[in-house]
Amino acid sequence: MSGRLEIYGNKKTFNFPEKVISNVLRSPYFRSLYELKTFNQVVDEIYNQVSYLEPWVAGKGVGTPSSAFCLLYKLFTLKLSGVGVSVCKVWSRPERTLVLV
Repeated sequence: MSGRLEIYGNKKTFNFPEKVISNVLRSPYFRSLYELKTFNQVVDEIYNQVSYLEPWVAGKGVGTPSSAFCLLYKLFTLKLSGVGVSVCKVWSRPERTLVLV
C-alpha cells in the first residue's frame, strides 16, 4: 500500500463534533503536540498520557478536551501514508496493556 491513507467525511474536522474540535484546537496540551512529527512519537505519547477514552477530561466537565482526543486529532493531522503504517496495528508494552490504532 502506498500513498496517503484515505480520509472519509470532513477532511478538516475528521468528523469530530464542532465543540470537540474547537476545544481541542484551543487546548494548550494539543498545541504542545506540535513538536511530535511522526506516528511513533504520537504512539509513545499515547502510552504515556492516555488512561481513558472520553472526549472530555474526567471531573472537569465539558470544555477541557482529554489527552486521548487531542492525540487522536493529532494522528489525523499527520496525514499518514500507508507505507510503514498498517491501518490496524497493535503494540504491547509491559507498562500498558496495548494500544490499537
